[in-house]
Amino acid sequence: MAKTFDLYKGDEVDQEDVETPVEITGLKPNTQYDDYALAYKGKKDKTPLSFKTKAQPVTGVSLDKTELSLEKGKTATLKAKIVPADATNKGVNWASDNDKVATVDSKGVVTAVATGTANIKVGTKDGDKSAQAKVIVKNPTVKVTGVSLNKETTTIDVGKTETLKAAVAPENASDKAVEFSSSDDKIATVGKKDGQVTAIKAGTADITVVTHEGAKKATTKVTVKTPVVPVTGITLDKKELSVEEGATAQLKAAVAPENATNKKVAWKSGNSETFTIDANGKITGVKAGSATAVATTDDQGKTAEATITVTAKPAESEAPAE
Repeated sequence: MAKTFDLYKGDEVDQEDVETPVEITGLKPNTQYDDYALAYKGKKDKTPLSFKTKAQPVTGVSLDKTELSLEKGKTATLKAKIVPADATNKGVNWASDNDKVATVDSKGVVTAVATGTANIKVGTKDGDKSAQAKVIVKNPTVKVTGVSLNKETTTIDVGKTETLKAAVAPENASDKAVEFSSSDDKIATVGKKDGQVTAIKAGTADITVVTHEGAKKATTKVTVKTPVVPVTGITLDKKELSVEEGATAQLKAAVAPENATNKKVAWKSGNSETFTIDANGKITGVKAGSATAVATTDDQGKTAEATITVTAKPAESEAPAE
């Protein structure tokens, strides 16, 4: 029968009745142990044991991030995870492949230097294992503080368009995107991105622009009106007209074009002692003679004339004497 032993750790029995070779568990790698001893089963005499465990080699390494985005001037820390967790030598080296963009120190602290990309590499001192993370450096974000439009109010004819221009503040804001909207699409519509306003029908509508970042707002009040069609001319239905003293006659004016916005006409007699003319072109003969009637348009001042001849009223015949 093989001899057995008791394994002591200090003064306490760690394992009883074991055979050689003795296996001790729960030991740390790369550690010196001097507190173990062996004794024959049932014997008190101990033989001290002194030994050192082998080192635990590194089998791999990884980073907590594979990609990192930083603003210029900012820092962030990358963390390395060594495998196995109880590896003896957990030392690592850090390096950047582009120090002009990003640097890294011995503790994995990355500093963004200039816009661009760089790869940060970590390498184990034991086993030459490695991992890397891509670092993207961007310019610092400049927040939007406000927005304005190039007009507070504007007037547009039906069917016409006008483009409103938005100015985001500050000038160097990182996100200058905006979106336009109309308070009443039945009056005026607007392109969401380009700010082009289209007048639909007469009325008013508010065109509002909102910034993508910060939701800052500005508004332009749009008045849509029916287009003004200017007068191009005027004609009279008669160039010559004869009326008896005390009698009346009518002149009619035709304003061109037919759809002119303002078709008002003012009438004037060249000699009110000969004839009078009212606001509607009605002529009344006053005294025999000839004079000119003039019609003038309120818009553009266009004129037309007619010659008015007033004839004497026939004398009444006397009744025969009885």
